Amino acid sequence: MSLRRTDILIIPGTGLLTDAYGLLSWGPYNLFKWSLIAKVCRCKLLFVSIGAGPVYGTLGKYFIKSMLSLADFRSYRDSSSKRYLENIGFRASNDRVYPDLVFSLPEAVIPHQGTKNGRRSIIGLGLMGYAGKYSVSRPSNEIHLAYLDNVVEFVRWLLAHEYDVRLLIGDVGDRRVTQEFRSFAEGAVIGA
Repeated sequence: MSLRRTDILIIPGTGLLTDAYGLLSWGPYNLFKWSLIAKVCRCKLLFVSIGAGPVYGTLGKYFIKSMLSLADFRSYRDSSSKRYLENIGFRASNDRVYPDLVFSLPEAVIPHQGTKNGRRSIIGLGLMGYAGKYSVSRPSNEIHLAYLDNVVEFVRWLLAHEYDVRLLIGDVGDRRVTQEFRSFAEGAVIGA
């Protein structure tokens, strides 16, 4: 991707401001690098409805605070993300909170009546490779297995209450956890 002759680089939504997945890939270093390139190419840089935290390392905090300071505009998806950044030393007091699409879905568009034609309601379930990435402690396989166990219990409850469940993925990287969930669910005999 080239930013030459580009007017604006928009980094939208989600919880990108974390080093829970490491510094590289879509971690703080890569975002900082693209932010710096945008400014060198004289692009406007906008962070729109961003989620933040946790940030474990000093280097992660440095990259996140540096990239945000380069921005022409910043907003956060929730007040806790804004507070989190302020708690790690970033001055966000003049920034705004604008919920992203998920956090701002108007209640009026959510159906409250029963399903039509006798069909069961369908619940979309997004899985993530969770190993305690958003907790105070470091990620672990034990936490990941407990997460999968809790999700299986939740799906079991949904099925018992006449809901159908569809697994959703938001990224190619989510395929692994979907396969792990299916194997875990089969072992737990989810319909029992």
